[in-house]
Amino acid sequence: MFFLLSLFILIIIVLRLYISNKNKKAICELVNLNSSKKERIWLKPESFKHCITIIVFYSSLVFFSLYLLSDLLKMVTY
Repeated sequence: MFFLLSLFILIIIVLRLYISNKNKKAICELVNLNSSKKERIWLKPESFKHCITIIVFYSSLVFFSLYLLSDLLKMVTY
């Protein structure tokens, strides 16, 4: 069970880094950050459906992680 939890956390970290780098490249193509003024860039979600999808995805990841953690704690105590 500890192996599954570790693997799951590793996958989340790798996906987060991959998505972050992909988004950074995409925004650098749209906006030249070096020559622009230091102002806030307002990023809006594509649609309401997109927001709901992200919320469901992250909440399912959190619940699955908590489930694995609770199982791990049960195994350690027994």
